[in-house]
Amino acid sequence: MHFLSTLALALSALGVQAGTVLHDHGYDFSRTRGGNYMIFTGRYNDRLTPVSRIAVDSEYKIASVSALYNHLEANDENKMSLSAIFSELCDLEQTLPKWMNFVVFDNVDVDTSKLASDYRSFHGLGALDPIEIDNKSDEWESFLGTPYYQSLQELLPEKAADVKKIIVESVKEDEYRVKNPRTITKMYFSFLAKSGPYDQPEKALAEVNGWSE
Repeated sequence: MHFLSTLALALSALGVQAGTVLHDHGYDFSRTRGGNYMIFTGRYNDRLTPVSRIAVDSEYKIASVSALYNHLEANDENKMSLSAIFSELCDLEQTLPKWMNFVVFDNVDVDTSKLASDYRSFHGLGALDPIEIDNKSDEWESFLGTPYYQSLQELLPEKAADVKKIIVESVKEDEYRVKNPRTITKMYFSFLAKSGPYDQPEKALAEVNGWSE
């Protein structure tokens, strides 16, 4: 118990320092409920739009990435690597990058959506059926060849090689709330070996941790 309380205090102190580190390197950020961060810098679009949007769920150890434009950020001595920025966000949420169980990329590009669609057609799945593959799957390398695995390598370089599963979800927007509903496809990189109900990451985590049967 003493170790856990000491760790909590250390992480709390790191959280305070993290905001300072980001500011010292020319980054501003806003945080909304649930650990959702928008990162701004004068090195990208004069701070008018976020250079990255990342949510860190410290309870379920999930990182959700909605936007990454760090490759378009102008270079200078203060520019931070994506992994360094993510580490600071984890500090703010009193967690550590190495503890992440999932990294989720929201709304993937057209080519990745087509890759998922072709996989479903080949395997006789429905248009919105979830995909779950591991390194024994013939298509493993194809999914690792998407830009999202490259982004994962930049975000979590120390864990990217340890991906156990890739899960792809496609969900159609609510036609009653959106005038022209689209199909949104998300890609999950899982560091958990055990299969589970991956339609929602928290359900998978509940199963893995024995919280539900």
